[in-house]
Amino acid sequence: MSLSPADQAKLIKDYNFLAGAFRKQKDQLDDLTSVTEQLKGVIEQAGAAPAYIDQIPGRRVPYIHRVELLVPASSTARAEGRANITQDGPFVVTGIMLLFERTTGPYSSKYYSATTIDLKMAHAAMALGFQTLFDNPVGFDADIQITDTASDRGWQNIAFPSAVCNAENAYTYMLPLSYLADQNTTINIAATPKYVQDYAGTLHVLLLGYKIVQGASYQP
Repeated sequence: MSLSPADQAKLIKDYNFLAGAFRKQKDQLDDLTSVTEQLKGVIEQAGAAPAYIDQIPGRRVPYIHRVELLVPASSTARAEGRANITQDGPFVVTGIMLLFERTTGPYSSKYYSATTIDLKMAHAAMALGFQTLFDNPVGFDADIQITDTASDRGWQNIAFPSAVCNAENAYTYMLPLSYLADQNTTINIAATPKYVQDYAGTLHVLLLGYKIVQGASYQP
């Protein structure tokens, strides 16, 4: 039985259509198989990941990230700085220290607590009649905000006062829980002064903690 040219053309067309549909389904199946394998790898990796900071392998090295925020005179503009976490391992923040350094004017080039403690000293001097000696006391108050770019969310939903780091607790606020900052991320710090500074200065934010230095064999 011979087929007419028209039937042969239709048969070839149907064959090509079915062959194309088969190849498409095979490609889709291959893609699903690849995705399934990737998901299995992610699940296995998540299951093997440390659940707590203490379980992260690596050598603990004490470290202090120092971030400098420039505070202009005659302004309450928001000052910003950042701490770049290196790729040799995550950084665990255990505490925060705030120090203020006046860069111009009287009492410059010295570190002071980023609180109103020096204003208290000035008030006491004024009560004793020595106000002319303390007509420009060094004091600094600000609202502090800290954001981890890995999550793009702040540590808290509102800023916290710099006065939590005062002389009574050695200018340091120890976190209730340690905070893990992943490697290759950035911690942004912002300070908004509560009042205008007569002279410019620098707010030094010290993130106290330790690095977890990891070998090449460990891949988080």
